[in-house]
Amino acid sequence: MKKSDLKYLIELIDDEQEEVREKVVEELLNYGLSLEADLREYGNLIDDNRRNLLKPILEKTKRTWFRQSWLELSGLKDKQEKIELGMNLISAYQSGKQCLSETTLLLNELAEEFYYAFPYGTEVELAKFLFQRKKFVGNERDYYNPLNSNLYNVLITKKGIPITLCLIYFLVGKRLGLVIEGCNFPGHFLAKTFIDGEMVLIDCYSGGRIIYKSELEDLPDIDFEAAWKIINTEATPEIILRRVLNNLIFSYTKKEDESNAKFFEEILRMPL
Repeated sequence: MKKSDLKYLIELIDDEQEEVREKVVEELLNYGLSLEADLREYGNLIDDNRRNLLKPILEKTKRTWFRQSWLELSGLKDKQEKIELGMNLISAYQSGKQCLSETTLLLNELAEEFYYAFPYGTEVELAKFLFQRKKFVGNERDYYNPLNSNLYNVLITKKGIPITLCLIYFLVGKRLGLVIEGCNFPGHFLAKTFIDGEMVLIDCYSGGRIIYKSELEDLPDIDFEAAWKIINTEATPEIILRRVLNNLIFSYTKKEDESNAKFFEEILRMPL
């Protein structure tokens, strides 16, 4: 179907005849994954009634695109590439496909700004840059908002949950050649790096606070041996992305958005 044919489909989507409407819906569902973007060119023809009729069609098309795109992650071997693409897909699902490029652009800009300000900057200096100077913070007031798992939204609002803040730190750091990894801590998500050869944790949700091993040993309500084992276990892209998906499922469920919660439950069962 040609893009120009969309004009006629839009004009017929609210036709009085049910058979005509059904045929239009069928044609739109078969149009392809560029439907949402192409419809923008005919925005002047889409009133509130037509917009409501188009919404379930666009939702189905978007989910088909997301499933197909998510399957591509299983073929990626590079850790940074896999995490970044996975997070970009989630951002695109929630905020539009332009986020695929815009999220990467925003991460590049942060890396460039840090590099020009601190040409020989360390991992600790990057944490201070992001969480003190640039003021990325935890979204305490709206913690369970599904958009907190949207990397593009977090980059724009500078508010997120532990894992998205850590992923910004990780992805910016990788652009700069810094040694930063994730730590899949139960009930929290932290970053790992090194200071003078000693492994430390960075709490991105709490202003980039540095946590030393000795602090963990002194905590009375923690099984240090179990915690240290978790800290030393690699947070693979698969572990990270599945944790993000679980956060989305929980957030959508809490928001009583059953449709999106079930959709991401389906995505969670797909291979990574």
